[in-house]
Amino acid sequence: MKKKLIRRLVILAAFLISFVGFFILFNQGTTDLTAEMSEASFPLIYIKESDYLINEMHGYTDRMNTGALRDSITTIGEDRVCNFVVDKYGTGVSSLKFEVRSIDGERLIEETRILDFDEDGDKITGSITLKDLIDEGIEYSLAFIAGLEDGRTVYYYTVIIQQENAGIKDMLDFLTDFNEKTFSKEKVRELATYLEPSSDSDNTNLGSVNIHNSLDQISFGSMNPKIVSDRQYTIKEIEEGIACIGLKYSVAAGSGEDQAYYDISEVYRIRKSDTRYHLLSFDRTMDRIFVMDKNACVNDKIMLGILKSEPEMLESDGGEVLAFINGGRLFTYNVTDNKMARLFAFFDDYENDYRDRIKESDIKILDVEENGNVSFAVYGYMNRGIHEGKVGIELCYYHSPVNTVEEVLFIPVKESASACISDSRRLSYVNKRGVFFSLIEGKIYSIDSQDHSCEIAVDDFDEDSFYVSESNRTVAWSEEKNGNTSVCVMNLDSGNKRTIEGHGEYIVPIGFMKEDFIYGVCNISDNYVNVLGDSTTMMNRILIMSDAGEILKEYSRPDIYITSGSIEENQITLKRVSKSAETGTVTPVIDDYITNSEEKNSGKNKVVKVATDLYQNIYQIQVKSNIGKKNIKFLTPKQVLYEGERSVVIPEEDKTRYYVYGNEGIDDIFTSAGRAVSKAYDLRGTVTDDKGMVIYRRGALKSRNQIIAITERGIGEGETSLSVCLDTMLKFGGISKNTMSLISSGVTADRILEDNLPDAYILNLTGCKLGSILYYVNQDIPVLAITDDDRAYLVIGFNEQNIVLMDPSSGTIYKKGMKDSESFFEENGNRFMTYARKKTD
Repeated sequence: MKKKLIRRLVILAAFLISFVGFFILFNQGTTDLTAEMSEASFPLIYIKESDYLINEMHGYTDRMNTGALRDSITTIGEDRVCNFVVDKYGTGVSSLKFEVRSIDGERLIEETRILDFDEDGDKITGSITLKDLIDEGIEYSLAFIAGLEDGRTVYYYTVIIQQENAGIKDMLDFLTDFNEKTFSKEKVRELATYLEPSSDSDNTNLGSVNIHNSLDQISFGSMNPKIVSDRQYTIKEIEEGIACIGLKYSVAAGSGEDQAYYDISEVYRIRKSDTRYHLLSFDRTMDRIFVMDKNACVNDKIMLGILKSEPEMLESDGGEVLAFINGGRLFTYNVTDNKMARLFAFFDDYENDYRDRIKESDIKILDVEENGNVSFAVYGYMNRGIHEGKVGIELCYYHSPVNTVEEVLFIPVKESASACISDSRRLSYVNKRGVFFSLIEGKIYSIDSQDHSCEIAVDDFDEDSFYVSESNRTVAWSEEKNGNTSVCVMNLDSGNKRTIEGHGEYIVPIGFMKEDFIYGVCNISDNYVNVLGDSTTMMNRILIMSDAGEILKEYSRPDIYITSGSIEENQITLKRVSKSAETGTVTPVIDDYITNSEEKNSGKNKVVKVATDLYQNIYQIQVKSNIGKKNIKFLTPKQVLYEGERSVVIPEEDKTRYYVYGNEGIDDIFTSAGRAVSKAYDLRGTVTDDKGMVIYRRGALKSRNQIIAITERGIGEGETSLSVCLDTMLKFGGISKNTMSLISSGVTADRILEDNLPDAYILNLTGCKLGSILYYVNQDIPVLAITDDDRAYLVIGFNEQNIVLMDPSSGTIYKKGMKDSESFFEENGNRFMTYARKKTD
């Protein structure tokens, strides 16, 4: 008996020794297969404006397509001198040169080595003088090219424009003084003259503040924060005395364990008059930097604090695991194991290298599994790591059991980080078979995560009529077939594509409500193309279809037509008209609504907004059960190293797109110039095409302007008001043409202008407000306006109270009140057409 026991103990000991040896060997092997993310290594370059360092430029490893690379605007004077500073951050720089190219990057204007500069420790200070090869008022792409001592070449970009007396230093002085006063309850009173407080403003959210908030809100309420970083200034736009300038910095508030850091972004739009500066708009966002420690956990809450908007959170089916995003970093909390992990972050906390905290990227949570594994995508500019200096989309997978993050694939792109983020936010999805779908430069690509094969899943569709379900699982787009418009609905999980075809009818997509697809049906006889080339649809019914293809609801009303629909949360708003059976006259009627009465499933864990005395509204994650604060574990996974290449290169595509720039870069992308201009007008933003040419910029108009070269003209024999307006526009552009014969043969106005004004972009601005089209009149470009009875006018001038119309029907030029004109054109559908001159360099 004793021998058997001894024998068993020996066997057990041998097993344990073998097991321990295997465990050590296994871990030794995996230690070499994982690593921390490598640190940032590229220098930063700044433009020096007097005592200010502005327009921070971070480095790219590849030459970029500069058409959508509009991160900053640098002005130079008549001497064409540009001062710069390089902060090396300990990285050796062996050579410097600069290039000046046309804004689209296609034409090289100058390439010059930089030999004259001063080097003092980690700083290089110098200046460049551009050759007399650029034209005043034209935008160009300026690239600094740094050769590093380790052999790498790094590219830095800004847009440059020669502009006399830009007054940048004075503007920066004004901004700095304004900002400093917001930190003092006494001095902030001096800012009252610049603000436009409104009783409608929300004075309960310090995370989002604007020019309409109270002085107390502008001065951070009761927080009493202290600025703890340098101020980073970026000139976003500047034209004719108006500038849009971004300011970023960090503050600290509280003390001891309650101390927290916040990242702040402010955007000012200012105009200088003869006597003072005028603040046209002011927007501030503030986000608390989440710290993963026990102080962040209170009972069943994860405390996120002040944020500009509700954070993204996704949970597993059973709610045992949740993932959330804060400040461009991804965290997960496992309820069962009581573990919190930071899955991805370019920076750990406020004390990190400043370069790690450049926020030119974003994260999308794709899937959270019950065992803790998480799929996610990182897209935009890569601050550090193996893809440092690249713009692209990285698909990653977190292995919870071994606490590692593995890159599945990386898709480098040449477009700007801002454009990459805009596309990826619209569509990023990975299905159960590991196929990743993403919108990239106007096309939907599918990439197999196993063999990295890549193909275009959806090609040649109109992005303006492209829709994505809440989960990104289903997409829908319009297609033209045999003169009929149908809609394709594709399930990205199964790959199944359903085509909704009308028999003698047009199918009009409206969008998704969660996973249900909403579309309208229009008889062909109720769809017509007007003289501007616009397609007008009057839908006789609206249908709601489930993701399984089942019709859940049909909406229709006798003698009522729907002209458009919009979806917000669980409500569809329908714009409607009635049509006389006798005369065909269309009359607007009140909007109607379709509401989804199904309550939103908030899940087991949820994001909640809570009012507090000190910090006003803050965000928390309410977890399904109490968090064990004493024994909670905090994890920082390492990255899995791999052999071989996981990059997937997609071909560059040439597709006309219009980029709308708001406070934080590209806000949206359209294929319709009109929709882009309309969005930019609301944002006080700018529109460029994919070649970088400015199509529209909302700024201050002159107090008055009129195109004197356009004189009154009536309708002659065999003419119409439209033909007279088109003849006048072409004549003003130096083209003599009788357009009546073209109109009679069915050629639309947009086609006539395109064929005869080759040096201009023809812009259909239907749906844009009158205020937006005055931008073109301000530049001495006439705007064609059409009313419902096909009567044509030219808008050729304006002052503060009126616009000036050339009216062929009356044969006169006259003024019409601004308010009356706004109402008049809005009642007639705001149908405008004009052009933008192609600027040559």
